[in-house]
Amino acid sequence: MTVRTCPHCHQQYSFGKYFSYCFFKNVWSKWNCHHCKNPITFDLNRRMGVGVGVAVCAVLGAMVFDLREMELYWKIILAVLSLGSALFIGGLDTFKKPN
Repeated sequence: MTVRTCPHCHQQYSFGKYFSYCFFKNVWSKWNCHHCKNPITFDLNRRMGVGVGVAVCAVLGAMVFDLREMELYWKIILAVLSLGSALFIGGLDTFKKPN
């Protein structure tokens, strides 16, 4: 199964549309595909795996960010890289047909 793809019509949601429409929905929410109008929901196992990946990025970023002797520009670069990694991992979600 490819990421961000409707299980009915195989229409793939773009990265931007996924974040603007689906990223902030809760795990158990159901909605209709914009293309085929069939109901879809998140794949719970994949969603939890994605959440763990984002949490690991956040924890590692916070651990390195807490170093006192690090200069400010390195902290800014690290913050941007951590946010980019979290957004990338967050975009690896998959959808499934609701039960």
